[in-house]
Amino acid sequence: MWVILVLLVAILSIIILLLMFQFIDPLKTKWYVTFFVFLGWGMSFAIPILLPIDISSSLFDKCVEQKNKVCDEPFTYVDKKTLVVLWNLLYWGTTILCWTAIPFLQSYCSAGDFHVLERIKTSLRENIIFYLVVGFVCGVFLILFLIWNENGDWLGIAIAAANAWGLIMVIGMMGYGIVAVPARLIKNISSKHYLNSLYSEINDLTEEHEEEEGILSELITLVKKADEIIPITDPMRKCVLIIINEIDPKRYEATEPSRDFVKSYENLSELHANIQFQQLKVKQIFYTLHSNVDQVLKYESINNKKAPLFQRIYFNVIKKIVSVIALILFIIYSLTVFSSELLLPFNLPILSPLYYIIQSIESSAFLLLIVITVFVIYIAWCVYQTLISMKLFDYYQLFNNRLSDPGSMLFSAAYLCRLCAPLALNILHMIKFDGVHFNGTQTAFQSVMSSMEDIPFFGQNSFNDFFPVCIVIVSAFSLLNHFIPIPLIFNSILKFFGVRDHNKLTTAQKIKRGKYISQIFYTRYADYMFTLNASTHLLKQKDD
Repeated sequence: MWVILVLLVAILSIIILLLMFQFIDPLKTKWYVTFFVFLGWGMSFAIPILLPIDISSSLFDKCVEQKNKVCDEPFTYVDKKTLVVLWNLLYWGTTILCWTAIPFLQSYCSAGDFHVLERIKTSLRENIIFYLVVGFVCGVFLILFLIWNENGDWLGIAIAAANAWGLIMVIGMMGYGIVAVPARLIKNISSKHYLNSLYSEINDLTEEHEEEEGILSELITLVKKADEIIPITDPMRKCVLIIINEIDPKRYEATEPSRDFVKSYENLSELHANIQFQQLKVKQIFYTLHSNVDQVLKYESINNKKAPLFQRIYFNVIKKIVSVIALILFIIYSLTVFSSELLLPFNLPILSPLYYIIQSIESSAFLLLIVITVFVIYIAWCVYQTLISMKLFDYYQLFNNRLSDPGSMLFSAAYLCRLCAPLALNILHMIKFDGVHFNGTQTAFQSVMSSMEDIPFFGQNSFNDFFPVCIVIVSAFSLLNHFIPIPLIFNSILKFFGVRDHNKLTTAQKIKRGKYISQIFYTRYADYMFTLNASTHLLKQKDD
């Protein structure tokens, strides 16, 4: 038992490290950020491993209890007491991480203070304000619910409320993911379609880079002004020098000072944080642009038959065949998950496809474990990939060129932790592990979460079973957005009413501009700032 668990943990750790290091550089990232992100991701990614083991082990235990059947023991069997301990560690570990340690580190990493103690104070101040507001709202809600609910189980109510919020996010991300995962494959099977999407993205990135460079230039003018008005004898002079040392010397010397800057430690701290954030953002956009241009050159060389023969065979034949097979499987998985969520409230008769799939292979421990693992991994992948690939204004975005900022990495770890328990519970509800079906089998995870199942509205046969139906709304929106983009629909409606945005480029114009940018990118790569600005200027002349 322990050998299997240790081996699975080792494999999971390697996978997480490989995945993490696509987004951050371990040599340039603070050790505590790497550690807590690894911890948060590790606990969340343990779901696809621990849940199938729990289900198969629970079914085996139930079979042994009946004594009148020949029971097939799964090779990953773990006794219920051990599983209860593991689930408790996982549940309370993720809860503590996402509500205490990670939020504190997020604020600490984003603070622009110049001393460790000052950054700790800033982080504590921000988090205390947040928790006072959240605590007050939750306290009022808890008191009202305790008055209304005769059970009076405050811990069960708290767990149920947290699970309800997590379930809302799970259904939202799952509904988007089960459409997005196959849709990306459909788009990438055609090299022409993939190239057009790259051209369009290159155009958008070029415009975004120019805009962010302008913001960075304005911030540097403020630093230049602070450099002028704060003398060498001033104690805050050290703070100014710290900021100046983080700016490219040539760029700093070429910048004119701003007109106004109010001298204060708070303003310098804020300016320091903004400079760090903006410089990283400009770098992120540029290297993403560079990566996209590399992809364009590779696919253009394949289409023009300039690439090596093996590379052309791989991309034009092997990759397409594998993609088509994967697409068929992903569509089947997505439809199965979608229909299981949609039909979740129906118990008489049970209509969930996942329930009948699991029931039909219940007698074979190995096949049961494989099928459950495949579906749990796919569901978790759809949910987690949606979170990892999403962009939340300027606050959160992960970049797969090792340039993701610590705040975004910690945010992803916190929300993956928050999705952990609701995702596991939702999967169990989909396959009808509710203590009634499968001969009354109950998993170790359900034993840990049992205090919330009897809570009115949030418990079993209520919110957890009826809310997942909302997946149809999210999936419909996702399907529409992938094949008929929402902005395009919105612009069409505006045009119908005679309202036109003349500054908005069409998709064809974006593709044309993106193609032109990729062609001149490397010819002027010696000075990438000149490349991007010059290309934008040339495009404007060309459009005119």
